[in-house]
Amino acid sequence: MVVIKLEEETRFFEEMGKSDALGVVIRGLIYIEHELIELLTENLENPVAAKLNSLEYSAKVDLAVAIGLRPDLGKGLNALGSLRNKLAHDLRAKVDTSAANNAYKALAAVDKDIVQNTFARVQKLNSPSPKTFSALEPLDQVRVLMVSLRQAVRAARRASQAHREEVEAALAAHRAAPS
Repeated sequence: MVVIKLEEETRFFEEMGKSDALGVVIRGLIYIEHELIELLTENLENPVAAKLNSLEYSAKVDLAVAIGLRPDLGKGLNALGSLRNKLAHDLRAKVDTSAANNAYKALAAVDKDIVQNTFARVQKLNSPSPKTFSALEPLDQVRVLMVSLRQAVRAARRASQAHREEVEAALAAHRAAPS
């Protein structure tokens, strides 16, 4: 069952509110990767055999796509992973307009809608903020991307759980039916 823990949510949003780009991107991806691991653990017959903790982030995304995560969501997740790798391995790398635009462009239309809706909700809470997502500072755009894609993976977890429950109910009904 997908359980949302208030303490974990509070920590996540506190991390996303920090000012340093490296911290925001790396910590954001840690939270997203956690959701991917949960999705995989819940859906693989033998998750221990998959050695999830030893897999690279992109391999976890690929495996999640293989078990049913939308492939276009995988592209957006991998774009954030590439941004993280760039920041983690290049002293001169930064979250600039180009980096934020590249991450956004990798998203599917449905995920861009999620980002825009997330921005609209945040913008209502922060009335002096920019009127459009594209007017945000690049790091703020990445923050919204992190929040949105984490929620998209969580939605995939909920959908997967609902599907498993439907299958289990159908099997139970089939077993209970007279032969």
